[in-house]
Amino acid sequence: MSESNLKRRFSAAAGISVTQYIQAVRIDKAKKRLIATERNVKEIASEVGYENDGFFQPPFQKSYRKYSRCMARDL
Repeated sequence: MSESNLKRRFSAAAGISVTQYIQAVRIDKAKKRLIATERNVKEIASEVGYENDGFFQPPFQKSYRKYSRCMARDL
C-alpha cells in the first residue's frame, strides 16, 4: 500500500489526518505529564516531540483553551 493510500484510508476511518492524530496524541501526553509532574513546559514539550516549545503552545491552547503554563500552575 502506498503512503498516500494509507493516509487517505486513515483519514476516512478516523475523520482526521495522520498529522492531526499525531498532534492530538502528543498534546494529550503533554497534558498528562503537566498534571503528573513538576517538570517545566519546555521539558515536557521536548519529551512529547516538539523541538521548540513555541510550536507546542498553539496546538495546546487550541485543544484545552488555556496556555500550558497556566494549566501547570493551576494544578
